[in-house]
Amino acid sequence: MLRLPRYFMAALTLSAVTASPASAARETVVLKPAGKWSVDFGEARCRLARVYGTGENRHGLFIQQWDPSGAFSFTVAGPSFKRFKSRRATFVRFREGKEEHETTPFVGNSESFGKALIDTNFAIDPSAVEAEDPANLSADGALETGLPQLDLEDASAVEFIELRQFGRVVRLEVDALRGAFEVMNACTQDLVKDWCLDLEKHLTATRRVSMSNFDAIARRVASNYPRDALLRGEQAILRVRVAVNAQGKATDCIINDVTFTERLDSPACRPLMQGTYTPALDAQGEPFPSFFTTSITYRMD
Repeated sequence: MLRLPRYFMAALTLSAVTASPASAARETVVLKPAGKWSVDFGEARCRLARVYGTGENRHGLFIQQWDPSGAFSFTVAGPSFKRFKSRRATFVRFREGKEEHETTPFVGNSESFGKALIDTNFAIDPSAVEAEDPANLSADGALETGLPQLDLEDASAVEFIELRQFGRVVRLEVDALRGAFEVMNACTQDLVKDWCLDLEKHLTATRRVSMSNFDAIARRVASNYPRDALLRGEQAILRVRVAVNAQGKATDCIINDVTFTERLDSPACRPLMQGTYTPALDAQGEPFPSFFTTSITYRMD
């Protein structure tokens, strides 16, 4: 993931937040679902959403993907997160007896629910994030096989989603997550077909696309924060997909907003189109057209 200085119920925007002293006392809030999972699939993304609580205590949970992946964009919003801070260590747990793992979400705002935590690279098993990090792959190390998908066994073991930051703990009770993940996997497979790519070849691929000069391209993207957005103080999280043909040449680049942006126009496609790619290989070891994805975060520290 590159890190740079129509929605179910809400448009999400990033916001700059200043730190305040943490409360020493641990406070736990337990949120119960107010309804079933809702499905909202668009032309460019797959989304699941669920409402928690009622009245002034309403919260929203959103799970989104723009391409097949073992990780997903995770957003929770509502009054229980009003004291959570942006880019601070946040510890996540999914069941009793399970160790926490650390993440650093952004703080934003939801029109319908209020303050939101946004993590664009979230997974029940953190190794799923590491396995798909473009920085960990090179032309010689592009050995990831098949089409990445959400892990259904991991989903079956989830009892709740618990987030802890400083002394504040918020727990969202979760059920039917395996079924929700099955729906998401089916949706992202449909996206692959919508891109006019061969789904079966992706499911049985012996190698995925990688970029051998990722670090150099990442530096070029990082050095080009859109000037107008910089002057306005606008921040954003974007998801980028590059089409790569059987010869390893980039043929197209698509940018999707993860968070709502008013006028931020990213120039990231230009350097990404000039990346050095290793093509995907099918079950017979033959190269075939596929794609490369990454996230871009424009933030002002």
